[in-house]
Amino acid sequence: MNILHLYDSKDILVARHVALLQQNDTTNDVRTAAGGGYMPDIVHLHGCWHHGRACQAMQLQRRGARLVLTPHHQLQPWATAHHRLDDKWPKMLLWQRRLCAGCYCMIASGQWELQVLRQLGWTSRIEHIADAAITQELTARDMARRMAATYRKVMDSHPAALLSAEAWHLLPCILKAGVSGDRRWVDMPAQQQNELGNALSSEDWRHLYIYAFHSGLADIFSRGLDLLQLQSVPVDARRIPIYLPQPKKPETKDVRPVEPQDAEPQYLRATDITALLLDIRRATALGRLSFGLLADMVCLLRQPQLNEDKLMADLRRQRLAGCMAALLPLLAETMLLEEGFMPCAPTDNRLTSAMRRALQHHLAI
Repeated sequence: MNILHLYDSKDILVARHVALLQQNDTTNDVRTAAGGGYMPDIVHLHGCWHHGRACQAMQLQRRGARLVLTPHHQLQPWATAHHRLDDKWPKMLLWQRRLCAGCYCMIASGQWELQVLRQLGWTSRIEHIADAAITQELTARDMARRMAATYRKVMDSHPAALLSAEAWHLLPCILKAGVSGDRRWVDMPAQQQNELGNALSSEDWRHLYIYAFHSGLADIFSRGLDLLQLQSVPVDARRIPIYLPQPKKPETKDVRPVEPQDAEPQYLRATDITALLLDIRRATALGRLSFGLLADMVCLLRQPQLNEDKLMADLRRQRLAGCMAALLPLLAETMLLEEGFMPCAPTDNRLTSAMRRALQHHLAI
């Protein structure tokens, strides 16, 4: 991973902290200055009140870098009370709160700071890593090791945003085989499947496993890999911690909250297409649509006993026929659903675009 630290070199303690991280992190490419087209994977911003560094961090964030913030006690009550009216409050209103809420995590350097950050409530993604520059609670090497683990957690979060084009091309084939239970339903030639699989990096496979797990597709994904006989880099996604977005209210029915290291998220496997379509529409309205709901819909639409005329009559009575028509192009793209299993003609419209965006933001921070 490429890590860029942004900090005030005139602050002796902060500079010492960054130097210890840079000297003891042997797993990442750590830099303190950007140049020559360098694009970091993670921007680690130190301190809270410097507008220029905050703007640089947010600019890199818009280009795809992931933000980690260490306040260095600058959000403590005694610090925010200094020049409160003419400096701190305007900055909080204009960009500070938004910066903290949009970062992947904040690093608390002590228990007191941890409590203060929790009380602020700007983000729930807070890690406690003692600062070896000011305490003997841990060594500099241990501090760097814990920080590297946090960086790894950041890069494992929202894995869909990091998947390569080859991974996105191969994923529908894997899911199609897993849902149908037969590799012959996949139109892509086996040679092309193997070429795509071999082109994927270990990071791609890691992110695919994590994405499938947190979308409720672990079983379908594993079955698809076995049927297509793809040589993957196996990953136990249950043991990989990630940051999850805060749930929006009212909560959707598509996922039951569960700790990422415990078990696969359990999705409500609806047996009624109408109820499932309502869940999909609700999840789309909230901007977080999961692959698990799409897989459920494909499974139901592929049932041989399905009466499509009766289904569409029911959907028209409940004013859901348009929603079904808008969903079908997305199912064709993501799950390779054939026209023969579509109960009506697909319609690619604004609702379809909203569904695509909601699917992309399912695990977004």
